Amino acid sequence: MWAIPAIRALHKAGKSVSLLTGPYGKELLSHCPYISSLHVTSHAPFSHFFSLLSRIRKIQPETIYVFHASQRPIFPLLSLVKSPELIGFSDRNKGLDSLFTRCAPQNGVHEIQARLSLIGMPDATAHLEVFYPKEKSIEQRIAFFPGAKDAYKQWPKTHFIELGKRLACEKGRVLYIVGSKDERALLEDIANKIPGAIAKWDMPLSQTISFIQSCLLLVTNDSGPMHLGFAAKRPTIALFSPTNPALCGPYGPFEGALLAPRTPCRPCLRRKCQENFCMQQISPDSVYQKALPWIT
Repeated sequence: MWAIPAIRALHKAGKSVSLLTGPYGKELLSHCPYISSLHVTSHAPFSHFFSLLSRIRKIQPETIYVFHASQRPIFPLLSLVKSPELIGFSDRNKGLDSLFTRCAPQNGVHEIQARLSLIGMPDATAHLEVFYPKEKSIEQRIAFFPGAKDAYKQWPKTHFIELGKRLACEKGRVLYIVGSKDERALLEDIANKIPGAIAKWDMPLSQTISFIQSCLLLVTNDSGPMHLGFAAKRPTIALFSPTNPALCGPYGPFEGALLAPRTPCRPCLRRKCQENFCMQQISPDSVYQKALPWIT
């Protein structure tokens, strides 16, 4: 998602943009009007290394920008394309910086701004977008996304429950507790303790985006749904502490609120704390007060 402003800027500058991404990126960006062609790599790129290399060589890209890659084989594959320029961030390439024609430092700026600077357009507009229509029936619903990739980023489920009870009992709102199929137990546990709450899990990404666009308010941890909420321009309350929101939080003007109490161990030093005391500092009442402007 952080690449969308850079992709848009290249397109508006008259460049033909081809994107190499994984299955998740394909689902997110398959309707993006700024992309000329989309190429998908699996979770095991070695299995189709040469066919992928052949497809990219046919494009004859004048410049390849590497915004992010978690799979080491991608770097030698891109170097074999023999593009005049292969550009990425320094110290992010798993010891393979030498394969790049140029590596640029991030310089402590937000991930979105870093990508715009990498393509040489630091002043381009930096807002996110989504490319799916809203659900036809718009409900005045509130959605909680209590999960996160890492457990240390999760607001305590007891806090979600306390907040949900107040929103349901004092404001008469219907709460949707949303996440992936791996989070089903967490979602059901929270929903079962909030009057009238509904747990939803394992929605396709396209359905999740349409669902988010129809929400009155989102409450999320530092996670993908948080960025989708801001991209869809829905009021979103983002809960941070272990990670630095200046680097990976909402960027630019946004509707919602950011709760990020400072701690001496930010960025998170351990990432395996059995008790994430930093997230516990965010009280249910503080989130409730932030939510009031959008639900009253």
